[in-house]
Amino acid sequence: MIELYNVTGGYDKQQPTVRDITFTVDKGSFVALLGPNGSGKTTLIRLIMNVLSIQSGEVKVEGKSVKAYSPKQLAQKVAVMTQENQIGLEFTVQEIVSLGRYPYQAKGLFSTVSAQDEEVVESVMKLTNVWHYRNHTFQSLSGGEKQRVLLAKALAQEPDYLLLDEPTNHLDVKHTMELLQLLKTLQQEMSLTVLAILHDLNIASLFADNAVLLKDGRVEETGMDAIFQDAATLKRVYGVDLHVFHHPAVSKRQIAFVPPYQYPETDFHELYQLQKEPGKLCLSFVRPLRTLSLGSNETGLDWCQEIVQQQSSANTAWNSAFLSSHEVRLKDDKGYSWLAVLTHGQKESEVNIVLLTNAPLSDGNLLHAAMKVIENRAFLGKTGRIVVASSHHKEEIQEEISDFLLKRLQKELQVFLETKMTDNCFK
Repeated sequence: MIELYNVTGGYDKQQPTVRDITFTVDKGSFVALLGPNGSGKTTLIRLIMNVLSIQSGEVKVEGKSVKAYSPKQLAQKVAVMTQENQIGLEFTVQEIVSLGRYPYQAKGLFSTVSAQDEEVVESVMKLTNVWHYRNHTFQSLSGGEKQRVLLAKALAQEPDYLLLDEPTNHLDVKHTMELLQLLKTLQQEMSLTVLAILHDLNIASLFADNAVLLKDGRVEETGMDAIFQDAATLKRVYGVDLHVFHHPAVSKRQIAFVPPYQYPETDFHELYQLQKEPGKLCLSFVRPLRTLSLGSNETGLDWCQEIVQQQSSANTAWNSAFLSSHEVRLKDDKGYSWLAVLTHGQKESEVNIVLLTNAPLSDGNLLHAAMKVIENRAFLGKTGRIVVASSHHKEEIQEEISDFLLKRLQKELQVFLETKMTDNCFK
């Protein structure tokens, strides 16, 4: 276990980089150290390794102050995965990994390599899949290969704790995932404790068990749930607009950043265009809108710029040149505009409904609106597809469809059902 108690320190005694830092890294865990540039993450790594002097507070490794360890004793317990720019000479891969054995060598870096050293070096190089590069120069390798070599060098210290300072820096997505998966495997199979500085919040959420979030040299929040529960904390720390959502494949939260540019405001009547052609009706938007589509073969939540309704391929006889449809423009009791487009479905019992609004709606609001419309339509004994679209999508719960609007919509449905039915559907 690594424990930090009210740690203050840095490069300038008059202006410490970090202040009153308290958190614990449990043995066998994977902890992500998060925060914007300049928040003190690298400084904390250096304080843990006793490279920088602690002005106040205490850092303990396995219940013992880091100040009580000699440099070699601490290096046998804790390894730091160095950065590529710290490798300046034309060493071979094997020579670089062998440097990790220095805590066990009595006379420093250039002492005689023992059989035990050679065995450990070979083992960690095979573990990190760099053994076949052993005679290559370090500088000849790709970025992902270099990171695996530096990891092998750290593992050659046979540490219980591994500290990593931006290990995925300059790596593409594939090599980032491979490196983090290797670290996760080492954690799970060898009980290696990992404390990693990560800038990619999504990667941190996927691989870390716990997290510490720093801002301006202080702990802003700890714990995966507290940090990733909603967007407020991350917005405050990073100063950017973002959304937090659930990963579709695993039980983790992910981050989607929102660019500062916005679409220009559009009057509601200029937001859409409704076109009727023989056997076809098309509702198009000037830009993609957040849309919820419910019904068979529908897409659920999506971004949509066009909704097309056309004649069923099963029906070749038409009662008129155009689809039977009914459009109504409404204002709700809060002043927001709504467009309702009603068409008959393939079956006599089906009435398809499209709702478009400029009311600010979250995904939850879209679902709530769709369910309310389904309830009202079912009261009339009808089924069919439902599409609800909003030109002002919001993350937080905003406006709900009003009873006033539902009553108006139900009245329009009754009027529409009195019209002559034709066979048409959404596509």
